[in-house]
Amino acid sequence: MKEDSEEYILVDNHENMDLVIRSLACKPQIAIDTEFVRISTLHPIVALVQLNDGENTFLVDPIMLDKSEMDRFWRALVESDSLFIFFAMHEDLDLINFYAEKLPKNIVDLQWMAGFVGSSVKLGLAAVIKNFLDITILKDQTTSIWMQRPLTHDQLRYGAVDVKYLIQLYELMKQKIDELSNTDLFNQDLKLQIEHAIVPFDPRLGYLKYHADSMTAAERAKLREIVNFRQKIAENENVCLKFIVPNRLLVPLCQKTIKNVISLQKMGLHWKSIRDYSKDLLNILNRKYTQADFDGILDHQIPVPEFRSELAEKIAEVFKKFSRERNIDCVVTFSQKRVLELIIYLGAPEADREYLEYPLILCSKWRYDLIKDLLQEYFPDEPVLQKLNQQEPEISE
Repeated sequence: MKEDSEEYILVDNHENMDLVIRSLACKPQIAIDTEFVRISTLHPIVALVQLNDGENTFLVDPIMLDKSEMDRFWRALVESDSLFIFFAMHEDLDLINFYAEKLPKNIVDLQWMAGFVGSSVKLGLAAVIKNFLDITILKDQTTSIWMQRPLTHDQLRYGAVDVKYLIQLYELMKQKIDELSNTDLFNQDLKLQIEHAIVPFDPRLGYLKYHADSMTAAERAKLREIVNFRQKIAENENVCLKFIVPNRLLVPLCQKTIKNVISLQKMGLHWKSIRDYSKDLLNILNRKYTQADFDGILDHQIPVPEFRSELAEKIAEVFKKFSRERNIDCVVTFSQKRVLELIIYLGAPEADREYLEYPLILCSKWRYDLIKDLLQEYFPDEPVLQKLNQQEPEISE
């Protein structure tokens, strides 16, 4: 079955924005998607916001609307009591948080929900709509130029179709997830995903994403300074991080002797970066670092438990068995990376844990309940696990 013709209201004036504001104030469910550009900037530049409230499809055009109208729109969006239905929500939430400085009150993500109803979270919108609704939609404008005006008929049609079937898809998935008794598991995950959707940059620990175990404390101190400098510039100027210093050069710059602009050129730093930032970078790389600069710097490799592989395999088997029993996508239940992060965290000395993210699996009650006996077997005296076991269980409504 092919998609039928699409009607929409292009919101590029005050009168049509009034219609959107009224919809946001009274409709119980609203499908939402965004189109944006994020090639040379740190933050996304919004090009279109698509909404469907079950009756009307609105295509909000931020390029043609003035700032006061868009401010009114973002305010109404985050103050609305409607349930906002996304598909693959994370980039959309990042955009909304940037422009509205907060998130909507009620959110659901159908891509993640698909993993709890026997589908795969790796499928795109077109595949999910085809599988659940037997409707074929065209996804032919994904890479089109969304900042150009006027938007073409194909772009507007594409934007409208992206939200047309989301409410219908949500109702069907909601029925299926209830039948599988996976609703509470999904709701726990959804809450965690929303809480972790907007992760602020931590100036103390940002460098750990790039550090190498072979680095000295002084080199790590330089790395921390460069990473913080890069983030500050990117935030202030809305410039892509790689346009200041690309990730691949962060560690080499700190490990080699860089005395002047010629050294930066030999390292492969772009001429625009050298022109705009060489003075600050050379100051960071060549100043004398004291013991005070090393405070809070990880200066050794965090130890890995010898039984890491053995325990990881046992945890994986528990999660795989549960996935089969509950018809949940294995990718939803666990990832090897998350399991290894958990084991390294629990095996690390307490002093080193400030350099590690708190494991997401320990934040997920249903996942922890599945493996807590295994963890207690391998970490019998672990205070973190003892504290989790003492917590009162949450009562699902």
